[in-house]
This record gives sequence, C-alpha cells and structure tokens, in this order.
Amino acid sequence: MRPRRRFASTVLIAGALLLASCGEEGSQVSGDGANGASEETTEEREEVALPAGGPVDPVVPPNTPAYELLAAGRCAELQGAVEGWGEEVVEVEGADTVELYRSAAHACLGEWDQAVEAFGRIGTPPDLGDRCPRETVYAWLEPLVEARRADPGFEPEFVASGGSPPCPTDADGDDGEPTVGPTVES
Repeated sequence: MRPRRRFASTVLIAGALLLASCGEEGSQVSGDGANGASEETTEEREEVALPAGGPVDPVVPPNTPAYELLAAGRCAELQGAVEGWGEEVVEVEGADTVELYRSAAHACLGEWDQAVEAFGRIGTPPDLGDRCPRETVYAWLEPLVEARRADPGFEPEFVASGGSPPCPTDADGDDGEPTVGPTVES
C-alpha cells in the first residue's frame, strides 16, 4: 500500500473507532462512586413538580399542615413531623394518612427504600377520608413509587409546582372543608 493510502486508511479507521466509542448523549457510564461500583448517568435528573400549593391539610393532633409542607418542599420538616405523630394521629386521621405523608416525605428527600416501604403499607384502596389534599398527594406519589420500583436508578429532582391549587375552596362552592389556609412560617 502506498503511504498516502495507508495514512488515509489509518485516519478513517481511527475516526470510525472514535465515533464507535462515543455513546449517545445521556447514556450510562461506569463511575467510581462511593462504593467503587456505582453507575452514573450523564443526563440531567428528571424534574418532577411537587404538588401545587394551596391546601394545608391540618393533621390533628398536633395540627401539622402536612400538605403545605410537602408543596413548599419542606420535606425534612414534614418527615420530622410525621415521625413525631403518635397513635392519637392514627386514631383521628387513619393509618393510611400517616403512611401517605411518611412515604411522600421520604420520596421528596430521595430516601426511596423507605418511601416505597411506607407506600406499601397504604391500604388498597387507600382510606384517606375523602380529603382532596390527601388524594392529591396519593395521585402525585403513586406514579413516582411505581417509576422507582420499575427503575431503581430513578432519582428525580423535585421542583416547585407552577400549577393551580388542586382542591376547591369555599369560594368555589365547596362544602366548607378547610383545605386552604395561611402559609406556615418557618
């Protein structure tokens, strides 16, 4: 082979190898994570909106504005509140409500094993007392838990919702259920 053809062939083969070694953008690559065997993705995490603000859903006792804390992204505060709820909350609000907010707080904090476990303790169908905020949290949480079960690498980034409040207010002709209230101060 002549030197020019050999050079051209070498460049062509090198270019083909280079292109072949480049994966699609966002494909998984092996990384040396904390345990030395983790996989990382080069794509950005999927953004998932938190439930839209508005409802407070006071869980009593102790009158925790559970929905509002979740919608505001104050997930650690919600988790702390849920962990402090005793049997009296289960008696008044029901076990499904406690597990719902426990699961939502864990999911929001990226603690997926605990989120999936708590979600699994919610009844089928869930007994959420026909409360719009709780049904909204369930409707938000269920597909997230299912996505995590289907893909253990599912790690969304939670962002504030730009949506309208999902639950009616007295002005909307509701039956007077107190679902909308003032913002909780930090």
